[in-house]
Amino acid sequence: MIHANGVGAFKLTLIYMILFCNFNLVCAGVDGDAGLLGETRQRNIFPLPSIPGGSESGSQESGWQDLANSGIRALNELAGCVNSSFDRKKSTRVQRKALKHISRAFQEVHQAVEGDVGRSALQDLCSSSRLYQVDRSDVVSYVRENVSWPQVQSTPIPLSECLDPADSERLATWRQHMLKNDMNIGDGPSIKHAYIDPILKHSPQEYVKFLEELKCRHMVSFQPYVGHGGDLGIFCVRKKNGMQRLIFDTRILNQRFVDPPSTDLPSADAFTRLELPQDSSFFVGSGDLANAFYTLGVPDELARMFTLPAVKAEKLGITTIDGCAVRPGDLVTPYLTVLPMGWAWALHLCQCVLMKAIHDAGFLEVKLLATRVSRFALILTMVLVARGMLTISW
Repeated sequence: MIHANGVGAFKLTLIYMILFCNFNLVCAGVDGDAGLLGETRQRNIFPLPSIPGGSESGSQESGWQDLANSGIRALNELAGCVNSSFDRKKSTRVQRKALKHISRAFQEVHQAVEGDVGRSALQDLCSSSRLYQVDRSDVVSYVRENVSWPQVQSTPIPLSECLDPADSERLATWRQHMLKNDMNIGDGPSIKHAYIDPILKHSPQEYVKFLEELKCRHMVSFQPYVGHGGDLGIFCVRKKNGMQRLIFDTRILNQRFVDPPSTDLPSADAFTRLELPQDSSFFVGSGDLANAFYTLGVPDELARMFTLPAVKAEKLGITTIDGCAVRPGDLVTPYLTVLPMGWAWALHLCQCVLMKAIHDAGFLEVKLLATRVSRFALILTMVLVARGMLTISW
């Protein structure tokens, strides 16, 4: 969770030093309490117990607790309590005061470090795909009412039904054609934590409502707790109409998949190669498939890799999973059942769906404006348009 520029690590080092040097002052700071003042000796403070709620608990907000517990272990070692079992005994009053001070300090530094990590995560994600600008300024805080959702109770169309036979077969055998083998998973930089919008990360109630929005649109399902916080992060960007587009931080997920085939799109280069006869006009229209990624359902076995942070079953009224009973307090792992916008293969698969629809509608290859369309085809298309023999629409 520490930003690569080292600022976070420097702040944590200062915290360790300040906390260790000032514990006596902190723990003796209750006026008129002789009993407490008598407990300020180091042997009555150390070894300090750990703070509950770390990553082993499945908590969404485990970041600062994990950092704080690392700091506590360092302080115990500095105090000579290397092999002490410090979680078995009930904490003393002076220890509880010390832990309160530690918690406050680490919460403050974690918020600052988290901001750096969030900006870095977004930059990494945006630079990994042509879908996003690297230095985009339209990332916004999540507002549930402003998100561009599919219609309530809408059912995603199975992706396999929308692809041509070759692509459908590739999707059916995705483990062989899309996954990296175990030897290659470690290639490239390793991403440990996905970026999650701070509102969703720090408000369990808002995160549950977010899952309910996905659930009522059949965009999410649930599986038994997978033992970690989930591979997908969540954030939003502003759309032209002022609404918010939901995007998932899939960098961890992408590390497990090979790169998809090159997707042929109508690039700026393709437009620069358009040629028209003199005194001719060219008209272009545009269209959009609303929430296209989130209307396409993926095979369940593949979907189970699209994991989100865990949640307690009782929060969403879940009593059974895969035919097995679930206790109210059990953690369950949500997973997306649709194409996650941000996943390396999502754009390619969505474009394959559109290309099949275009071909099924009877459009010829010469009518397509794309990067790999030949110069001759582009010139011929423009001549036909200029003579009123062909209409191009999107």
